[in-house]
Amino acid sequence: MRTFRVAFATAVIVLSGGVGLHANSNHPYQVGPTGFFAEDTSNDSVTVTEVRSGGPASGLLEVGDRIYKVNGRSLSDSYFTSLGDGRHWDPRVFLGDAITQSEAGNGQITFDIERGGIRQDTTVQLAITNLAYSPTWPKSCPKSDFIIQQTADRYVRMINDWLTWKSGGHMTSFIALFLLSTGEEEHLDAVRTLMASAATEEVSSGAGTGSRNNWYGSLRTIAFAEYYIRTGDPAVLPNLQNDVNEAFATDSVGGWGHGFGLGETGFV
Repeated sequence: MRTFRVAFATAVIVLSGGVGLHANSNHPYQVGPTGFFAEDTSNDSVTVTEVRSGGPASGLLEVGDRIYKVNGRSLSDSYFTSLGDGRHWDPRVFLGDAITQSEAGNGQITFDIERGGIRQDTTVQLAITNLAYSPTWPKSCPKSDFIIQQTADRYVRMINDWLTWKSGGHMTSFIALFLLSTGEEEHLDAVRTLMASAATEEVSSGAGTGSRNNWYGSLRTIAFAEYYIRTGDPAVLPNLQNDVNEAFATDSVGGWGHGFGLGETGFV
């Protein structure tokens, strides 16, 4: 059971940590723990779109820098093959590999960049050093445990400081599921706080109006149900029932589009 919880928690981190999982994305994405964001430029480079102040790349990389290589490997070679979908270029494959390798050693990652028409190497020092994934990861893996604990601590701080169901949108459901999946009792208090904020929301009763978003509603329903299975807390049941009722009443488009549709067709 511990192995399943760690694997599930790791999967939730992956799903909730990035903006889009599509290759050749036009959306900026965070490059792991480097402290900068990038977007795909072409099939040979990425362009820095943001550098977080105080992060590892702060003062080293600049917005507009074009990255061609990472730790000596050309991003033009960053291809992967997906079943039934052919071969795709995705620089995040090499970027992720480089971060993993660097953290297993001295934590240094070197980027071959172009700035103002001049090519140069820039080395960023990551915070994690000498910490590699075990061959059995995420089972019996100190690095997986470290990442999960760091992520959980951050989510708990967010909940204590500002995060509610309304302010977090559909990502709040991923956060709740992640904290439930760690199996740690200490994280249940934070999830209870989230559930209490959901209970104070005005849940839409406009069945058939198309006013609800199915990303938000469906994920929230899963989080409510998992919380109830884990705790038996009846306080969450009214909101859970509300979401299920609305799904039944407005599912003509909801299963296929981004918004719940009009009328009842019985797809749920």
